[in-house]
Amino acid sequence: RYASEYSVGWLTVAYAVLLLATVGIFAAADVVSFLIAWELMTLASCALVAYEWRERTKVRAAVLMLAMSEFGTLAVMLAFALAAYPTHSLSFADIARGASTLSPFARLLIVLLSFFGFGVKAGILPFNAWLPRAYPAAPAIVAAVVAGALVNCGVYGMLLVNLVLVPQGALLFGVVALTFGSLSAIVGILYATIDDDLKRMLAFSSIESIGIVVTALGAGAIFLAMRQRDLAEL
Repeated sequence: RYASEYSVGWLTVAYAVLLLATVGIFAAADVVSFLIAWELMTLASCALVAYEWRERTKVRAAVLMLAMSEFGTLAVMLAFALAAYPTHSLSFADIARGASTLSPFARLLIVLLSFFGFGVKAGILPFNAWLPRAYPAAPAIVAAVVAGALVNCGVYGMLLVNLVLVPQGALLFGVVALTFGSLSAIVGILYATIDDDLKRMLAFSSIESIGIVVTALGAGAIFLAMRQRDLAEL
């Protein structure tokens, strides 16, 4: 079906870039490589959502996804900049070693900026307006990666910043994640039960599932901050 109207070669290249960039996010050991992989993932996924460009609704969905993603990326860059400031190093290992010198206000900003920036990609309420539009617009193989990998990259980013690089803000992160995660789970499943479009229903189901994940991470972060490691692991 695609071969008669669109470039299958472009689909293949963009899909490969998306998968490689996603792997690159988890392999990154410094801010620069992380952000390069993150931006490649964003651009490739938006291009794939707009793959069937003759349908204007799909192009609009991709533009909305790109706009929200870039605002999220800007917030992530600011969070990394604040975390890296004490050591003047972009290495994750150095940032983690210098995190204890950050002021409480800097930690607050890092939590809020990182939760917003990564929450956009994760599809957490109220930063999820792109997901129910992008999911139905994307080709089936892309929609599967969006639901199964991209949103989890957002969760990984939250963990990386707030529990690995700057664990001193774990309590605040836990409260924020617990609150917005539970709201996402409730609202996501309510919308999923009333939507009659299968792809939109699956998009809302993904929002609900990520909401449950983020709720659990929030509870775990709170227990870590309280030094209740057994409960945190549970």
